[in-house]
Amino acid sequence: ITFVTGLLTIVPGRSDLFYVGCIAAVFALLLFFAAGKIGIVGTIMKRSAASLLALRARQHWTIWVLMAMIAVLAVRLFILSASCPITENDALQYSFVSKLMYERKALDFYPLITPDPATGFYAVSSHPPAYMGLMAWTYLIQGSASPAAWIKIISPMFVVYTLWLLAAILSRRPRFVRLVGMLLLIATPHYFVEASNLSIDPLRIYAFTTAVFGVVWVFRADHPRAAVALGFAAGLSMFSHSLAGLLTLPILSCIYLL
Repeated sequence: ITFVTGLLTIVPGRSDLFYVGCIAAVFALLLFFAAGKIGIVGTIMKRSAASLLALRARQHWTIWVLMAMIAVLAVRLFILSASCPITENDALQYSFVSKLMYERKALDFYPLITPDPATGFYAVSSHPPAYMGLMAWTYLIQGSASPAAWIKIISPMFVVYTLWLLAAILSRRPRFVRLVGMLLLIATPHYFVEASNLSIDPLRIYAFTTAVFGVVWVFRADHPRAAVALGFAAGLSMFSHSLAGLLTLPILSCIYLL
């Protein structure tokens, strides 16, 4: 998100290939410097395989039912989001602003709290451009702002990320507790409907929850790098939504002090 919006701000007006190439180069550079620790990938794969084998072991029927319910709801969420047209007011604003970002390859016109001279469009919201930047990134990848295809899975993907994050937060609890927590989250009616309507809420909830969990992680890790990671997570949280920009630091500070 920060790479896309940063490039559109610093070097506007370039081609799709330029922005995609720059971001790909950044990740290639990160991979190069992390080559010495590439063994962690093998460790993750081994642990994932062990987890899958553990699932094959005899489980109580309630575990299988809970996993099936979560999977069905997640698949249903993606189907709803991908197949339905964009009709919700805020989602229409976000998609149109991201289209302008893609077409103009710039962010100097945002926020549109006054009518845009070229189109006459204006939007009363002035959130940080994280969500719109993600939508613009999908347009850059597909090389066109039409059809609005990949932007429809952004919110459902952040629901999945939040489910994984919740499983990590509850990692010290029994599997039944973790699955019930995940099910309660994805089955919350308003949260489910908003995610299927391209709402910004799944993004801001994920980013804020990550920052809050980061406070706990700092105490567990007891390492300076953990504090740096927490600062990065807090910054991304503030970048996700205007409310997060106002509330992230005060709430994190209270949690940290307590």
